[in-house]
Amino acid sequence: MRAYPLPLCVAVLAGLIAVPLRAQAGSITCPTSGAICIDESVEGATPTFFLSADVPAGTSVIITPQQSAVGEEWTIAMDVPTAFLVSSANIGLQEPGSLSFTLLSDIWRASGGPTFNGGGVQQTFNLFSDNELGQIGSDCIVTNPRCLFFFPEDGTFQQLTNNFFRNAQDTVRWNIYLKSDVEVVPEPASLVLFAAGLGAVGLLRSRRKRKQAA
Repeated sequence: MRAYPLPLCVAVLAGLIAVPLRAQAGSITCPTSGAICIDESVEGATPTFFLSADVPAGTSVIITPQQSAVGEEWTIAMDVPTAFLVSSANIGLQEPGSLSFTLLSDIWRASGGPTFNGGGVQQTFNLFSDNELGQIGSDCIVTNPRCLFFFPEDGTFQQLTNNFFRNAQDTVRWNIYLKSDVEVVPEPASLVLFAAGLGAVGLLRSRRKRKQAA
C-alpha cells in the first residue's frame, strides 16, 4: 500500500474544508401563492420584487437605493391596503463554506414598525448586500443582538424565518423570500492551511530532485 506524505494529506484536507457546503435549497422561482419575493441575485442591480397572485390588489412596493460606505443598501417600503399583522426579524445570510458568522453576505433588517393607514399597513425594511470583496455596510454581525438569525445562502428563493404578513385570523399568510447572489468565500484559516500544505509538497519534490541529481 502506497504511503502519502503528511503535507499532501494536510493540503487535501484543507481543500475539502474550503469547499462550500450547500444550504437546503429553496425554489428557483418565486412561489405562486403565499409569497413575497425579493431577487437580489444580480450584483450591482436594484432588487426585483415579486408578489404572488393572492396578495391583495393595490399593494405597492417602493425600493430606494441608499448610500452605503461598503457594499449596497436599499430601503424597501411596502403598503398593503388591507389590515394585516406583520412579523419581522433581522436575518443574516452567510456565504457558503464560511464557518464564521462574521462573513455575512446579505442582511434583511426591519427598519421601521408598521403604521396603519386607512385600514391598511405600511412596513419598511432595509436590505444590505456585500461587495465582491465580501464587505458589507452594516453592523449586523453575531456580536450584535439586533441580528437574530443566520443561515447559508444558496442562490435560490430562501424563506426568511419569522418574516410574514398575516390577517387577524391567521387564515391568510404571505411569507417573505429572498434570492441572493452567491460568492464563495473560504475561511482564511483553511486557505492558509491549504497553502502551507502545497508549499510543503513542493519542498519535498525539490529535495527529491536534488537527491536524484546528486
